[in-house]
Amino acid sequence: MNKLPKVTVCIPVYNCANIIRNCLDSLINQSYENYEVVVLDNKSNDNLKEVVKVYTEKDNRFKYFRYEDHVSAEKNHNRCIEHVDSKYFSVFHADDIYHCDILKDEVNALEKNKNCGCVFTLSRHINEDGKFNRYQFIPNELKGLDVAVLDRKSVAELSIKYGNIFHCPSVMFRTKIYRGEGYFTNDEKYNKVADFALWLEISKKYNLAIVMRYRTDYRIGSFGFSDNFAKENTNESRVISLLNELMVSEKLYDFHHFLKIQKLKDASDITLNRRKLGMTEGVYKVLYMSIVLLLSRASGMTAYHYKIIIWGLVVGVFGNKYSTNNVINLLHKMRHYKK
Repeated sequence: MNKLPKVTVCIPVYNCANIIRNCLDSLINQSYENYEVVVLDNKSNDNLKEVVKVYTEKDNRFKYFRYEDHVSAEKNHNRCIEHVDSKYFSVFHADDIYHCDILKDEVNALEKNKNCGCVFTLSRHINEDGKFNRYQFIPNELKGLDVAVLDRKSVAELSIKYGNIFHCPSVMFRTKIYRGEGYFTNDEKYNKVADFALWLEISKKYNLAIVMRYRTDYRIGSFGFSDNFAKENTNESRVISLLNELMVSEKLYDFHHFLKIQKLKDASDITLNRRKLGMTEGVYKVLYMSIVLLLSRASGMTAYHYKIIIWGLVVGVFGNKYSTNNVINLLHKMRHYKK
């Protein structure tokens, strides 16, 4: 009898037949033994079923379910819990590749830290062809740790300072807590940052853990919905209001200057996206915000924060209404395609 706690890996997917093989290949070779993989098909119209069938026929741990009502990606994620009867469950992405030890490392972290509601790993970013692009950013406060266990205060402080540091496609939940608390991703309220809102909600009662090892190859490019959304969004991200609510609820008013830097980061992104569409509003606001923050020299700022400020200056100066389309396209490429 297998004494290892069972893990259910859920993969909510839509039209990823051309890319899911890499993901499934990485999951069929896990060093952890007691697990199953459930593919949740959100009414795809490609040959996804035939691709997954190769795995379900080869290994009975692999299962396939097709829904005939197409819903948003977030709502398809919410369907995962319907297929879970295990102690732990993960929500992985079809376009990503997973290290052979990710399940083992995450189960170990949850077994050793009983008050953790969920656990994440670090990620390497890869391009559409699977070639290495860059490593996930790590806050200085977490460097050198094997497993970072974060209480509500730590989650709040790090989030306001650095934004969402939790890598969504690597998450493993404690099923009893997830189901008992009735957690779900609320895209109607939080739009495309519903995952971040979920992490913050869980942190109200439970710790969050990060295995400080690169266990996910996160694919960016045309397959990545979040990546594409970031390249096209022209409105302030819901994450800014989330961070503001977090600062107020935790009374972290000393972190207000960090929130301003996160606002600058967001404003620089949406201003560039607007400029690609021929809109010029917001450019000088970005320039003004950058100058004010640069002159403030607030305590606790790191190279990460100064990099955002310098980039804001670049957008503010070279993204003005007189800049050519070639300049705007170059800035946009530097922001979203740089290594």
